[in-house]
Amino acid sequence: MRKAATPGLLDPFVALSPVREALLVDLSGRVVDRIGFADRSARIQAASLVAGLHASGARLSEAAGNPGPALLRIRAGGSQVLLLRVPPPAIHVLLLHLNGGDGAEEAWEDDLPGLLRALAPRIPGGPIVLEAERFEASLESDR
Repeated sequence: MRKAATPGLLDPFVALSPVREALLVDLSGRVVDRIGFADRSARIQAASLVAGLHASGARLSEAAGNPGPALLRIRAGGSQVLLLRVPPPAIHVLLLHLNGGDGAEEAWEDDLPGLLRALAPRIPGGPIVLEAERFEASLESDR
């Protein structure tokens, strides 16, 4: 199932041959946009994990002396996921769910930096600060 809150926002990513689904979250784990990820509960869990994994990966990268944007690749079963930080001014992380693959970098990945730079200014809204009691309810709106 394909569903995007902002038409065309994630289309360039799912147009890449191995990409099955895309999930865009802010650094607090709030779903901003998606294509696929139809199950609401699984989507909210994935979004929270994306934010946590990104934060952990960024700290590990800094500790290793390489505080640049990180790419996290996770292989599970017959598919894999990529976690990519959208460049500033955006404060977002993109999860791409891929078909198969052996984990080796492929030619289509050369397109990712340009696609991420083009995505950043198109993300609707900006950082949203919520009161603590409203935060959990804001993790994903019912779309």
